Amino acid sequence: MNLKSYSTTITNSILFSILLIFLRIDLVFSDSLPTGGDMGAHIVPTKFFVSELFSNFKISGWSNDWFAGYPAYYFYFPLPPFIVAVLSPVFPFGIAFKIMVVISLVLLVFSIQKLIFEENKISLHLGFAAGLLFLLTESFTIFGGNLASSLAGQYSFTYSLAFGNLSIYFLTKSNLKNSLYYSSICISFCILSHIIPFIIFIPIYSFYFLQNRSSILNKFSSFLIFVFLTIRFSISLFTNLEYTTNMTYSPYRNISDLIKPDILPLLLLSIVFLFSSQSKNIVKNFFSLEVYLILSSFLLFFYGPEGALWNGRVVPFFMLGTILFVF
Repeated sequence: MNLKSYSTTITNSILFSILLIFLRIDLVFSDSLPTGGDMGAHIVPTKFFVSELFSNFKISGWSNDWFAGYPAYYFYFPLPPFIVAVLSPVFPFGIAFKIMVVISLVLLVFSIQKLIFEENKISLHLGFAAGLLFLLTESFTIFGGNLASSLAGQYSFTYSLAFGNLSIYFLTKSNLKNSLYYSSICISFCILSHIIPFIIFIPIYSFYFLQNRSSILNKFSSFLIFVFLTIRFSISLFTNLEYTTNMTYSPYRNISDLIKPDILPLLLLSIVFLFSSQSKNIVKNFFSLEVYLILSSFLLFFYGPEGALWNGRVVPFFMLGTILFVF
């Protein structure tokens, strides 16, 4: 490790240590169960996954814990409970569960930082600030991604969003030798955490994947990695879709429901930055992740078909795209 990399590591360690202190890591290690919003509803199935499924080398099964029983993890996402299961031999279940939630928050900030980081300390701090800004937005509390939503039970969405970010980072910015394979693992973890961020990220991921200069063999190998990691969950999900309940809600209609007060100043700045750029940069900007997130979430919010994808769930992507663009 050279001196520059060592300095970056030290700086990042300090920044994320501060984040962990802010997230009350001392309370995470108290032997108690989290609650609030939908969080309490995730405790029982996660415990079932740890004690009954993981120990029997399964990722889905039938639980008799509620009502006349229900299909556990046929339709919901197995990666977060898998993390709890891995931590459970070391920590009590309640602590392992809370560590898993905190990892999602830290990973999201880290993923946003990596999208902005340009091998200098200024962008390192800017990336951390951008991630922290997104995490601490308070204008929504259940859509997913930010701290309030994650503590209300949407930590799976937060994981998926973080892995979606990292999949793009490894495709477009990473200098690692096997970055294409890492990107494939991340986009696999994206769908294994939550399907909505995967739906949003897969078009732009596919665009960057096709543009990647790796050999056809490497691309095919990375695709096989994706298939290998996701096929078990995908088969159980898509072959049983007829048994799912339509979770759609009344869609939002107003622009104020998409553009929240805590993002409005940054949105105005992004518009100024976009049209003050040189003409050659404007074209480049329109093919960037951040502009894709802004435009796709805007179109889905107002013109997307009503169905299982409630349009309120695209608000985090609009906010993330705006923050990434400005920073």
